[in-house]
Amino acid sequence: MTSTDLAEDRDLALQLHRLLSEIDPVRWKDEMAAALKSGLADLQPRLARRHTTLADTLKAELPASDTRSSWLTFKQRMQPAYMEFAKRLQAAQVHVPSLRPTNYRRSLLHVSSGVFAVF
Repeated sequence: MTSTDLAEDRDLALQLHRLLSEIDPVRWKDEMAAALKSGLADLQPRLARRHTTLADTLKAELPASDTRSSWLTFKQRMQPAYMEFAKRLQAAQVHVPSLRPTNYRRSLLHVSSGVFAVF
């Protein structure tokens, strides 16, 4: 794989990561669905040229409705495909972020532990 291919794959992974990260149960608003559909529709043909399995998964799992639950299910089903893509890139020494849900309770625990340790 050439460095140009790896750079293009990194860009695809980062764009997909950004879109999937926007699907967050804490920050979800139904108005976000149209922008997400548009972004995913733009990304899908670019993915199809280089990664047909990932593009097919995206197309098959895209929610028909704009409800919060359907988008959260979509993210849950896309996460393994994205992580497989990310692993292949990481094996080629290309860093891409992992998908993690927002977890305010855990963050609060860590902040509290830090504050407690200081005192």
